Amino acid sequence: MHLSLAFIASSDSAIPAAVQWLAGTLLGSVATGIAVLAVAFVGFGLLGGRLNWRTGARVVMGVFILFGAPMIAQELMSLARDGDASTVGQVATTPIPPSPQVPANAPVYDPYAGAAVPR
Repeated sequence: MHLSLAFIASSDSAIPAAVQWLAGTLLGSVATGIAVLAVAFVGFGLLGGRLNWRTGARVVMGVFILFGAPMIAQELMSLARDGDASTVGQVATTPIPPSPQVPANAPVYDPYAGAAVPR
C-alpha cells in the first residue's frame, strides 16, 4: 500500500480499516487500469476531434493528482513541519555523472551511410 496512515491505524475499529481499504482501492491496480483506459479514451477523442483540449488536460491532471496524492501530501506535511521540502534537497544534491570521453582518433560510424544510394 502506498499511503501510510499511522495516525489512524493506531486504533482497532472499522473506520481505519475503511480508510485503508479506500486508499488501497483508489491507488491499486483497479484504479490504475481505469486511469489507463480514461487516458486512452481521451487520447482517441482528442485525435478524432470529439473532445476539446481543456477536457483532455483536465482528465490527465486528475490522474496525476490522484496517483501523486501521497507524495503531494508528504511534501506539504514536510513543508509545514520543517519549512523545507524533503525531495527538493535530494534532487539538488544528486551529482551528475560525467559524460563518456570519446577518443580523438575514433572512426565515425554511420549505420545509414549509403543506404539511399542505388547500387
